Order: sequence, then C-alpha cells, then structure tokens
Amino acid sequence: MLMWLGSTNGQRSPFTETGDGQNRGKIIPTMQQRPNIFFRLALGTGSLFVVTILALTATIFSNPRAPSARFLDNHGDTLIAAEVAATLIFAFWAMALDRRQQLRDDRLKDTEEPKEGS
Repeated sequence: MLMWLGSTNGQRSPFTETGDGQNRGKIIPTMQQRPNIFFRLALGTGSLFVVTILALTATIFSNPRAPSARFLDNHGDTLIAAEVAATLIFAFWAMALDRRQQLRDDRLKDTEEPKEGS
C-alpha cells in the first residue's frame, strides 16, 4: 500500500524509516515545517462557513422575527458567497506558497549535496 514512499523521480518522501531497536524498519512521518498562514486562514474561513450554514439551518426552526434570523435572511447569501470566496483564495495562496517554498528547499538541497560520480 505504501509503494510511493520511496524516492521517485528525485522527489523527497514525507516518511522515513527508523533504525532504532524495537521500531527498526517501521516507517514514520518526518517533521515538516509549520503550515504557512494561508492554510490557517483557509481553515478559519472554512470553519466560519460551516458555522454559517448551521446557523442558516437553525433559522428554519426559529422565530422569524428574531434579530439573528432576520440578519441571516437578509445577508445569508452574501455571507456564504464571501466565505466561499475567501476560503478558495486562501487555499490557492496556501498551495502556491507551499509549492514555492518546496521548490526553494529542493534547490537549496541540490546545491548543498555534491553530485555522485563527480
């Protein structure tokens, strides 16, 4: 099942094999850098989206004259659209920044390691 774990096409694996005593030969994930801020923002806006959907669903069963129900009736569509747009934008920038950092790290690693056979 974990056939892709080996280094293929020069790509680094996010896993490493242990070589210590009892855990010898087991594959464990390696430590990665902290996720960039855009991943956290995408998570936050996605969570806000879920809360808004639940609130809109709750307004179906609540008093229609309640201030929160009236607010969501008037502005719910705009909130949902803004939250979806923000989540997509933050997710795009998170992936773009992550890819850029990965390419930079790979370039630095390639310049630090001497080539075999030279």
